[in-house]
Amino acid sequence: MRLAILLTPSSLRLSDFVLWFSAKQKLLDERHYLVQEGFKITPAFKPPSDYRPSQTKYTRKIYIPHKEYYSYFCSPPLDE
Repeated sequence: MRLAILLTPSSLRLSDFVLWFSAKQKLLDERHYLVQEGFKITPAFKPPSDYRPSQTKYTRKIYIPHKEYYSYFCSPPLDE
């Protein structure tokens, strides 16, 4: 079975790029984990100068009961 290989404008095979990106992401995740462990062990720990904290943003969807908080959903029309 042969895999289809797409070429990007920089003539890097797409499959190679995907492999490279996923490997880089795994290394960055491991580095972030190790720096966090360093902070837990020693509060005065200084990370490497090129270290950037993880940019992962966590969100949670909160459901508000419509019948109980009807006034929040139906506000009076704004005066113009």
